[in-house]
Amino acid sequence: TIQYNACDENNWSDGAVVRKHGGSTYSAASACGQVHQSYQDYTCSAEEDALAGGQMACPVDPDMELRAETQAGWYGAPPRLFCAPKSKVPNAPRWNHAGPWCPPPGGWGHTPPFGDDAPLDDYLAYVRGGGSCKDDTGIKVGGWTLGCLQSRPRRLPCLRAGQRQLQGLRGDQGRGLDVQRRWLQREGVPRLAGAALRQAQRPHGRRGFCWWGRGVIQTTSTCNYGKLNYYMGKRAADEGRAAAFPHIDFCKDPGSICAPDGPRELKWVAGFFYWLNAVQPYASGGWTYLTKPKERVDGGMNLADRGFINGASGMVNRGCHNPPACNTGDLHGGGGARAELQEGPLRDGPARRLARGLRAARR
Repeated sequence: TIQYNACDENNWSDGAVVRKHGGSTYSAASACGQVHQSYQDYTCSAEEDALAGGQMACPVDPDMELRAETQAGWYGAPPRLFCAPKSKVPNAPRWNHAGPWCPPPGGWGHTPPFGDDAPLDDYLAYVRGGGSCKDDTGIKVGGWTLGCLQSRPRRLPCLRAGQRQLQGLRGDQGRGLDVQRRWLQREGVPRLAGAALRQAQRPHGRRGFCWWGRGVIQTTSTCNYGKLNYYMGKRAADEGRAAAFPHIDFCKDPGSICAPDGPRELKWVAGFFYWLNAVQPYASGGWTYLTKPKERVDGGMNLADRGFINGASGMVNRGCHNPPACNTGDLHGGGGARAELQEGPLRDGPARRLARGLRAARR
């Protein structure tokens, strides 16, 4: 997010992600959760609900409609995430990043993109119709499709792959795969079509799935947005508590974190809040976050020791230090986090020398 100056979560479910986790390449259902996650299904704890007088998480509004403010910028990148009721987008289309080619401004056949002030209904109609080349300024290639992206000779294997995915998941009763099964079913596209999809529950479209990641730490889920509202948003103000953003209802407008006309600091404040509320006080299964940095320093900050960085990454991305134990999916981005740790200041010397000095002082 910080590296690419983005605020909203990107649709990064490319071919490699799909081969490993299933689903469809660059599906619009990525707004609901990527890599087996279902942001809408992440609930708050019983203690948090009791503190909030019954419910801490935001209620799900099946008629909520939103479109993200930012997206990836590489050639053919999927456009901004969006959510809409099933009445407007019955099934989740997918972005074809391979075509069609989009004429540049001034070129023959160029069509102006949707402006930021364009009615969302117009954009949703364009998506339903399999539109292309109008999603954002500067788009060079790509369009929406409801079909398999493979050519006709490979279409049947594509359908059968989705059928096997759904059949293989139907018999499992574990919560993690149950979340994955719902994720596959809501795709509602031919990759998951055929007999398996017809026998499954009717796909529920993309109703209320507006809780994708936003801000520097990619705040997701009805629970985390509900906490923002309870502690620093409109709910806090309405219930007589001090509120940093008393006029922002994070439950009715989670997109306020990235809104260009909103408080510029909010994308950072939301991340700091999550870190203070969920990461620093974390203690579970004998793993306590506040003791781990000291243990790492005392151990010489061994770069081969992955316990601390994997645990911290798991807490931020999956809600526990040892995913997939918490049934929210495997650890994501662990390799990248470890590389940053190895190639950053710890590798360059000053922090390592400081750690040695601290250990010597304690002796």
